[in-house]
Amino acid sequence: MDAHMPLMSGFEAIKEIRRHTNPIIANMPIISISASVLKAEQQEAMDAGANEVVGKPFDPIKLYKTIDALLSKLK
Repeated sequence: MDAHMPLMSGFEAIKEIRRHTNPIIANMPIISISASVLKAEQQEAMDAGANEVVGKPFDPIKLYKTIDALLSKLK
C-alpha cells in the first residue's frame, strides 16, 4: 500500500480494508510503502492497521522476505 495516493491516502485505504465485513479481506496482510523516513508516518501506517512498513527505496530481497514472512503466518 502506498502511503500517499491521489484520491485516498494509503492510511485511509488500510482502515477501509480492516473494516471490511469479509474476514478474509479484513485480515489480509498489508505492507505500507513510503518514501518518508519519519517515525510518525511509519507509526500512522501501523496505527491504521498495516502489518509492516517498508521505506523507499527498498531492497527487493528484504521486501520478498517480508512478504514471505507475512504469508507464512496465514498457513
